Amino acid sequence: MAIITINNKAINRSDTASSGQNWTATSATASDFQSPASGSWTLVSSTTASNNSHVDFTFSGSYSIYKITFVNMIGGTDNTNLNHQILIGGSVQTGSNYAYGNLFVASNGGNGYNASGDAGSVKMTYAPMGSATNDNTNGEILIFNPSSTIRTHTAYRFTGDQKVGTYLNTNVGGSRWNNGVAWSGFRVLYSSGNIASGVMKLWGQA
Repeated sequence: MAIITINNKAINRSDTASSGQNWTATSATASDFQSPASGSWTLVSSTTASNNSHVDFTFSGSYSIYKITFVNMIGGTDNTNLNHQILIGGSVQTGSNYAYGNLFVASNGGNGYNASGDAGSVKMTYAPMGSATNDNTNGEILIFNPSSTIRTHTAYRFTGDQKVGTYLNTNVGGSRWNNGVAWSGFRVLYSSGNIASGVMKLWGQA
């Protein structure tokens, strides 16, 4: 069978594209670069951690909702929480202005919650998580309209291996920065030690 090579420009109605656009069929016989449909997620950036003290993500202001996904996260120190802080004007915020709440259930039947109205960072995992062989943590966080000057809220869910007895631990939660101000970015870190490994991807939705 002969191999046919198609010249995309021959069927493209414009030879230029904007960042974040996709190659899309516009009819039965034509295609073009198009912006993603409203409600779909666009990959903004991807980071593979390797013994990082933290990982920062920058918000471009192009999207009303951002999502960060976490795959096979492992802390460099066993028995630590996966946390987040925010950046305002490019500077990380460490003051006692974070509010958060978590609900959790573990495979050993344990359940409960933790919360704070004036923390220095947000615990995205309720219990300290394990970093022994095969231990890892996975999840996602939604960040709603971080460019707004009213309070930005987040919602997150995580599941992973808990330090104590390597129980499965699943939790859901939410957080905010107590003051109404635009966020310029988002920092991921562990409560102690480095991020040994893990893949984090930032997504945007119009």
